[in-house]
Amino acid sequence: MSAATQTPSRGRLWKHRAFMLFWSGETVSLFGTQVTLLALPLTAVLTLNATASQLGFIRFVEQLAHGNAVTDVVEDVAVESGDAGSGH
Repeated sequence: MSAATQTPSRGRLWKHRAFMLFWSGETVSLFGTQVTLLALPLTAVLTLNATASQLGFIRFVEQLAHGNAVTDVVEDVAVESGDAGSGH
């Protein structure tokens, strides 16, 4: 067996349509997420004259949309009550 048959060909993945669609979609999605994380609070401050507490609420709602805030609260309550890792 020669070395050429054992090494994978470079660039083959980029030729698959399904991969390119997935990769493009992920790129656009992540770019949109980052723009929103910057633009939403910035717009609130510059246009609506939002206060610090209102910006905190906006960030909380953003986290809720991603499910992170609820998970963090549930984990914190579980740790404080001693149920963390007990399977209950």
